[in-house]
Amino acid sequence: MNIKGDLKFFFLLFLIVLAAYWQIIFMQGTLKWDSLAQYLPTRLFVSECIRNGELPLWIPYMLSGYPIHADPQSGAWYPFVWIYSAFGQYNLYALQIEFFLHVLAAAFGMYVLIKYVFKHNVTAFASAVLYVLSGFFVGNAQHLTYIIAACWTPLFFYFFVIFLTAPSFSNLFAPAIIFYLLLTGAYPAFTIITCYVAIILFLYFVISNFYKDRRLTINLIKYGVLLMVFVMCMSAVVLASQYFLSDYYTRSKILTWIQMNDGSFAPQCLLSLLFPLSSAKGMTFYSTDISMSNIYAGVFYLVFLILSFFRKLARLEKLLFFMALFFMLCALGEYTPVRGWLGKLPMLGWFRFPALFRFYFLICTIPIVINTVMWCAGLQQKKLLLSLAALALWGYIIVAFIFSDDFVWVLINIDFYHWNSFINSLSFRQSYIINALIGILILTMFLAATFFYYTVKNNRWLKLLIILWCVDLILSVQANTPLTAYNSVSGKNLQKRIDRVINTRKIIPELIPVNNYSDSALKTISPVYNNLGVYYGVPSVHGFLTFTLTGYEKYVDHPFFSKSVLNNWAYLSGDVAFYTDSITLSQTKDASHKTLFFLLMKIRQ
Repeated sequence: MNIKGDLKFFFLLFLIVLAAYWQIIFMQGTLKWDSLAQYLPTRLFVSECIRNGELPLWIPYMLSGYPIHADPQSGAWYPFVWIYSAFGQYNLYALQIEFFLHVLAAAFGMYVLIKYVFKHNVTAFASAVLYVLSGFFVGNAQHLTYIIAACWTPLFFYFFVIFLTAPSFSNLFAPAIIFYLLLTGAYPAFTIITCYVAIILFLYFVISNFYKDRRLTINLIKYGVLLMVFVMCMSAVVLASQYFLSDYYTRSKILTWIQMNDGSFAPQCLLSLLFPLSSAKGMTFYSTDISMSNIYAGVFYLVFLILSFFRKLARLEKLLFFMALFFMLCALGEYTPVRGWLGKLPMLGWFRFPALFRFYFLICTIPIVINTVMWCAGLQQKKLLLSLAALALWGYIIVAFIFSDDFVWVLINIDFYHWNSFINSLSFRQSYIINALIGILILTMFLAATFFYYTVKNNRWLKLLIILWCVDLILSVQANTPLTAYNSVSGKNLQKRIDRVINTRKIIPELIPVNNYSDSALKTISPVYNNLGVYYGVPSVHGFLTFTLTGYEKYVDHPFFSKSVLNNWAYLSGDVAFYTDSITLSQTKDASHKTLFFLLMKIRQ
């Protein structure tokens, strides 16, 4: 292993991630939507429990209370939340640090995985850049648990493949620990899919080595069982939390076909391969959620993906290609029957958003694309390269010509100083122009570099290509993230407003009607509009969460619900007040409050 060379590429990856996501990293903007609505309040509560010496078991501040320890997206058992809580309260700074560190670790993980498989630093580096600046990371930046899944998945398969090729006691710990991180931090769908892929890989290695190397096969089975036992022991608390409460929450049931295909990657979403910004502007046209429509990995990604059909693929690349095709058919959701068939398998029918399968499509195709780049660098393919790049360039020019009025408007009104406001003001048609301008600029420079510098094994051409690719992806991230990743509100200012609310909490909330503690009744901390009870320290019957109890859903739908929220809360305490203490407490209550009754118990010695 060339440690010095790896460190150089790690440093370059650090700089690229910093350049692409700097607004989030330096708190110029705040992560939006689900990050603020769900991940921040639940992690804040978990952090407060840990810092007060309590296990995060039950949270009363949203949805009439729910068992937070069984919510796989709450961070209740995720090590990062526990470690951070040891040094300070989890807050907005922690949320955005967590995002940055996981994106960076995802880049490092993809690098070591591709280098281990294909034995080439440049291939690994380019693959890592494409991976963390792809449409998946940009589109799903609001979904912290998606980013966590994308962080640990490459590292899991890196250590798991090492284990499969050399099964031993020492090699089983790393994949087990990484899997625990996936289980406790990632969106459950990714953990389930990763399990299936790992099982298939394990069976493949066992069967393929059965006649070649019996000793290796025996070791695989023996240490494979030990690996599973070790994972089960590590994850016992988490698995028990989810298993024993599985009958009480909604996401542990097989979904209907319609529910399962909610959030499909519609065929027209493939336009994001060339026009990623339009995927964030045209939800109606793309017929899916804004976070599920982007698969961009640079304009060269499509060029070299097409070029890969002009060369002979290695055996592993053929396997990756067919896997990529399968995952894309799954991602299409309602547009093919594949997702429905897959849903009949255990646990694969528990989650929505087929578009998340595009993540695995990217993981499988990125190495093929980068290997095609290396193939072009080693063989004379100048004419083919120029033809495909020129074709893509003409495609962008035609779009600019068709939308000529919008093209002129963008050129006149483009505002780099107020970039966020400018991007948010663009129409759906104008979003195509932004990508057309970037594409025309990048492809023109690529054609010039190829024409003047391209020769067999010319490192200068390869370096120029990778630089242009990185610039293209960074520009694309900068264009999309104001729409899909962060608000324009300063993170520092928002945290100050949240702190002011937290610091004015009352130890005992006022005895007022339940409805007065709803998100709509409490004063918002813009742009935080959901789960406000966590910040104010008051129980709420409302909230925004993917994890909901079946009893809560029945309660909300019941006619009694609208009447019950007009009454006061009933507090159930784990402590018992003696008679004299009760008198003291009742005397201190404001006369305007309704009588608070204490259930007194005589404790026998």
